[in-house]
Amino acid sequence: MKIFLIGPMGSGKSKIGKILSSELNKDLFDLDKEIEKGLNLSINEIFKLKGEAYFRGIETKYLKKSLELKDCIVSTGGGIVESEENLNILKNEKYVIFLNSKVDSQFKNTKGSDKRPLLNSSNPKEILQKLYDKRINKYKKIAKMEFFSDSMSNEELANKIVSIFNE
Repeated sequence: MKIFLIGPMGSGKSKIGKILSSELNKDLFDLDKEIEKGLNLSINEIFKLKGEAYFRGIETKYLKKSLELKDCIVSTGGGIVESEENLNILKNEKYVIFLNSKVDSQFKNTKGSDKRPLLNSSNPKEILQKLYDKRINKYKKIAKMEFFSDSMSNEELANKIVSIFNE
């Protein structure tokens, strides 16, 4: 069984992915971390040196790579839904979980982080709002389940997800 976690920046995909990986005894394939490892560059460096379009292409390549894995948790980046190809891939997967989160929570969880190139601006909250508005329907279109990560701790949310898969 493979579980894909999708949602905006700061919704808890990586943290919840780690907990699920441990609780369900599955490997974690964190797309952003795998890309950084594979290219030996941070996401910020990739954006700076090669641009967002290049990054999105690499992201698709790594999403496809995750399809080759059997039993794992796949934590995607917030922009995974920017590509039609990625949407088509995820639409065909059985377990795609949308971790929804209010923009205020996203901002709280991302502020002070220098690892998010799209938020390097004078008004990151406004950018988060624009990204959320642009992507929300895409997340909902491909998700098989949706959880609001604002309403509980990462552990509580992960346990709720685990209980679904242990039924």
